[in-house]
Amino acid sequence: MIVEIRKRGEARQAHLGDSVFVLEPDIKEGKGGLRDYHSAFWAARLRRRIQSLEELPGSGLLSPKEWQHYSRSLDFLWRVRNQLHYYYGRREDRLSFDDQESIAVSLGYRGENPFLATESFLKDYFRQALQIYRLSWNLLDKCLEDQSEKAKRWGTGLRWKSLRAFPCTTAG
Repeated sequence: MIVEIRKRGEARQAHLGDSVFVLEPDIKEGKGGLRDYHSAFWAARLRRRIQSLEELPGSGLLSPKEWQHYSRSLDFLWRVRNQLHYYYGRREDRLSFDDQESIAVSLGYRGENPFLATESFLKDYFRQALQIYRLSWNLLDKCLEDQSEKAKRWGTGLRWKSLRAFPCTTAG
């Protein structure tokens, strides 16, 4: 199951542009977007049985410092996405080139030159998206390692039980 989550993420990113640094990022589906977080969270739920995002640091999947970066980056992306939804009055996940200046101003980025405010906003966006991408995929990797270790233990036990459950007998 976790392998499937990873494969879908790789396919999605290849389809949408295999970089965080795109001209018009998709906040939900793009690389470093909220879907990367969701994929990692579902993998953590499967592997470590966590029920909420706040349980990640205690699960051993993220250090307290990684958790701090992760939660800060997620908060930033949620604010950007919510602002896009508010701006359009409907669901919108693509941060289009035409909207970037307005969204930057509405999120508090100011300056005498609106291009510098937008540039500062996009730098922050790319930094946070890159953080989400890295931490989410590290989380997925750890969950895959867990799955691999569990499969090795389970596989060995299964073979041993199979041998005991079906003893060889010879007909005489």
